[in-house]
Amino acid sequence: MKHYDDVDVLIMAAGTGSRMNLDVKKQWLTLCGQPLFSYVARMFQALGFTSITLVMHEDDLARAQGVLHAQGLDAIRLVAGGPDRQTSVRNGLLACVRTIVLVHDAARPFLCEEDVRAVIARGRATGAATLGHAVRDTLVKAERETIVARVDREQLYQLQTPQVFRRELLQRAHDEALRAGAVATDDTSVVERLGCVVEIVGGAAHNLKITEPSDQLFLAMWEAVQCGSD
Repeated sequence: MKHYDDVDVLIMAAGTGSRMNLDVKKQWLTLCGQPLFSYVARMFQALGFTSITLVMHEDDLARAQGVLHAQGLDAIRLVAGGPDRQTSVRNGLLACVRTIVLVHDAARPFLCEEDVRAVIARGRATGAATLGHAVRDTLVKAERETIVARVDREQLYQLQTPQVFRRELLQRAHDEALRAGAVATDDTSVVERLGCVVEIVGGAAHNLKITEPSDQLFLAMWEAVQCGSD
């Protein structure tokens, strides 16, 4: 039996998706006939989570509410995001009251249950944990499109989401970052500013983030396998 009564889920879907260079924001791309944000919300609901908050751009709230209602997902809370990810997470935290907060990107729909269980277990135990995938490719440093140095990949990980934290720690970290005017690319960076150690939990390589137009191929492949598409 799954026990997630201590976990608030924050699904981040407030970005503009500028790198996609499409007419539609990436969180509105569809998978199995659903926008990514509702597909991911339904996935967490199916896994047994009972407190789920979706953070979206304020211009999308009314439309998103209609989608959630049509799909029977009225229990999902909607919160307006901000001009950047940090502000959006802070806004989402205002809706959280439980001991543990799980932060996940709506643009990562290929998540598996085993990874969710594993990162929550470590987040509960340590206070801060993230999924990550060990880098396998050859990495180099370059200047003017010319290789100038090799980068040792043995200690390198590509961080993923979910990222799981004790709520009090994440709230304190964001409050401090706001006071200091610090900018971070993800929530592990925010927490590390307090001197906290973040544990990496090995995640599946297919837990990709939809970022570029070519990534739509992965959506089509996943749909064909998981959703019975022809």
